[in-house]
Amino acid sequence: MTITADAPVATGPARSTTSRPDRPLAPTFPAYEHLTDPAERVLAAVVRRIAGDPSRWGHLVRQGPQRSGTRIEVTEGVEVWVIAWPTFQATELHSHGEATTAYTTVAGAITEIRPDRRGRLLPRTFVPGVVQVVRPGEVHDVRNERATPAVTIHAYSPRLSSMTFYGWSAGRLSVDRVAGPDDLGAGAW
Repeated sequence: MTITADAPVATGPARSTTSRPDRPLAPTFPAYEHLTDPAERVLAAVVRRIAGDPSRWGHLVRQGPQRSGTRIEVTEGVEVWVIAWPTFQATELHSHGEATTAYTTVAGAITEIRPDRRGRLLPRTFVPGVVQVVRPGEVHDVRNERATPAVTIHAYSPRLSSMTFYGWSAGRLSVDRVAGPDDLGAGAW
């Protein structure tokens, strides 16, 4: 099992970890331990660890009218960002160059859109706790389609050095532009 958009999303009632009816239900999430690629495993573990510790990122969240991100320092040698998503903000269809990416929602909900082989754009909504992996060359768009802000944690390895942005017409992708290292500030994605 890999952690992808096809993995279960915690959107409905969850299984209880106890038989006590007065205890809240604990959500069940996909296990990143089943990832076979070492880089994906590390990224998923980093994202889960950072997401589970709001003292690492809560003070860095900057809610405003535009999407904003701040880098989080970690020791694993990967690049990690916390990104605030105001209502109705999106990235555009893009890929992450040679970087593998893992991300999770820590507040609100975000929608990822990916093209499929049949020329469709397929949306999937993610709530807190689900880790999504984006491999090099995979194209996606991330957006907040809800009326409430969202916050996500993203990890990249190797460090994000380029992003390719795409247009979409008649079921086909076309390259719009490529952003290099000098263009990849906190708002590039």
